[in-house]
Amino acid sequence: MPHGEPVPTLPSERPRRDPPDPPLADEAVLLRVPREDDATAIAAACADPEVARWIPVPVPYTLADARAFLELAALGWADGDHATFVIEDRSTGLLAGMLGLDPGAVPGRASVGYWLAPGDRGRGLATRAVRLVAGWAFADPRLERLELMTLVGNDASGRVALRAGFRREGILRHYLPFRGTTVDAVMYAMIRDEGGDADGAGTPDEPLARVSLFSGLAPAELARIRAVATEVALPAGATLISEGDPGDALFLVLEGNLAVTTRAATGDLPLTTVGPGAVQGEIAVLEGGVRRATVRAVTPARLLRIGRDDLFDVMAREPAIIRSLAATVAGRLRGLEASVQEQERLASLGTLAAGLAHELNNPAAAARSSAGRLLDALDEWDRASAALGTPVAAAPAGAAHAGAVEPGSAPLAAELLDTLREEVARRAADPPFLDALDAADRRDAVGRLLSSLGISDPVEPAASLVALGWDGNQLDDLLAPFGTDEARLVVAAWLAASALVRQLLGEVTLAAGRISEIVASVREYTYLDRAPIQRIDITAGLESTLVILRSKWKAGVTIERAYATGLQPIEAYGSELNQVWTNLIDNAIAAMDGSGHLRISVLPAPGGDGVVVEIRDTGPGIPDEAAAHVFDPFFTTKEVGAGTGLGLYISRSIVERHGGRLEVASTGPDGTCFRTTLRARLPEPPSADPGSAQGR
Repeated sequence: MPHGEPVPTLPSERPRRDPPDPPLADEAVLLRVPREDDATAIAAACADPEVARWIPVPVPYTLADARAFLELAALGWADGDHATFVIEDRSTGLLAGMLGLDPGAVPGRASVGYWLAPGDRGRGLATRAVRLVAGWAFADPRLERLELMTLVGNDASGRVALRAGFRREGILRHYLPFRGTTVDAVMYAMIRDEGGDADGAGTPDEPLARVSLFSGLAPAELARIRAVATEVALPAGATLISEGDPGDALFLVLEGNLAVTTRAATGDLPLTTVGPGAVQGEIAVLEGGVRRATVRAVTPARLLRIGRDDLFDVMAREPAIIRSLAATVAGRLRGLEASVQEQERLASLGTLAAGLAHELNNPAAAARSSAGRLLDALDEWDRASAALGTPVAAAPAGAAHAGAVEPGSAPLAAELLDTLREEVARRAADPPFLDALDAADRRDAVGRLLSSLGISDPVEPAASLVALGWDGNQLDDLLAPFGTDEARLVVAAWLAASALVRQLLGEVTLAAGRISEIVASVREYTYLDRAPIQRIDITAGLESTLVILRSKWKAGVTIERAYATGLQPIEAYGSELNQVWTNLIDNAIAAMDGSGHLRISVLPAPGGDGVVVEIRDTGPGIPDEAAAHVFDPFFTTKEVGAGTGLGLYISRSIVERHGGRLEVASTGPDGTCFRTTLRARLPEPPSADPGSAQGR
């Protein structure tokens, strides 16, 4: 095995082995000589209890143990009598496991052993690595027999041995030393006459062996599949599979590259490009459904087609094919799940970005406009302030009480100026709310007064003064103490300039406040700078979602909030629940075509352990035949390209991850209600099942 001392033998009996040049590799794995920087990855992998279960590595396994093992491996290569390889995953460039070839004590024999890191089991990497090293080993004409031994019970390693072309010879009782005792072992062996050679590693040159789905199958199993497969040649640009067609066959790519796309509103959406070794169409074949994507040849391609009935017939006779197919489909579904979640996150991000762009544009534009006008208003206010000194300086003592201002009364200048400023500040701090008709009447009256005083364009000054609450009579009374029209004109001009400056400052402050509100809502929505698990206020999340989606509902949808008081915070994963609220509210608005009544209620869950959120719209409802499928992935009642069919599927997955339940509470011609029930605390994560890990 890769860990453990080589069996001592006479030097003359050991065929010297130097590192292969070029390195052993196929499209999935690379076997290379270990390096010093592999120690950390080795230590992490060997800390897995499943490694120690089948291989006598030190427990606990430390970084020092990994370094000692690397020194031993380097010594084996230096002496040329023991070959140790790193199994490298070519898709990531990371260490996936280790493999060793031991020449053994008997001339003409050698043994191979390996282990895989926890995350790299069940992917066919071990089978590929064992085949590669077997072919390399049999390149030495002195080698007649290659052995692979496993502990009884290590069925996963037994399957690897069989797929790599070894034969099971039986159980060796009380044979293998293991952790201070002697245990039973299962012997698998490959001999030269059974196909071990330098080129095929015990496997004939069968194209199917290079297809990922069947890479772990023995030659006899591959032959049965080849017998029912028909070859297909595609020119560049030809269509292999069309979206919506029945899944009547799967295809194995032998040569060439193919593009996978799906229909969207703007045309074909690229999903991926596949090449030799790929499998296409297996999910539709197994479920008896329709194709969910279109596949076209990018270059001339050669494929094998296996009909659905033929595939099931072979599977019935060869259980190993079922296992291989199940592992491939499980991996495809895991990738699909990750892709589905990523697509929905991007869709939610698009909704978020569109809403933010719309919501931020209005206050940003208002602030920019008001700030630009404010510069001109300040210049006008400076000029009016300078001119104000002349009439105010002419105001006599007691003018504020006696009526007309007479020349020669300078002591009152500062008092009048302060009075005017205080009046403007008081009104600006609490401007009145005026209905449209009253405001228009006031603007007309103030405009006539300003025009009579000699202001040539009184529209904007009148509007600014009315915005602070003045009407024609109030303004006339304020200007009355100033005895001349010239004085009243200067004071009126200063008041108008001051009112405009105050008005514009208020507009800038209001716009900045709106932007701050939106930013705060985004931070609340995304739980920025917070730990992944939070104690959250459900109503705050709903409100921040409404802010984000304001551009979609503010024109025609009324929002009714029915939030119970005294609700306790619940545990949640960051902003995940806000993605649920976004999907449900966005769907409800779309169902009402942007016009209707949306009711959002939050109540304590039965028993008080959590909350119940109901989102009810007044749309046309969901048809009965569709209601049973609304949570299915890719199912949508929207037009082609208008919806991904992923929103409710992902939403339910998120709610279930929180230990809750998402359901259609009611639907009909009066609208639809979605009910989300959430627990107060997150469920405990499931404990790991040691039996679920693959063997070495």
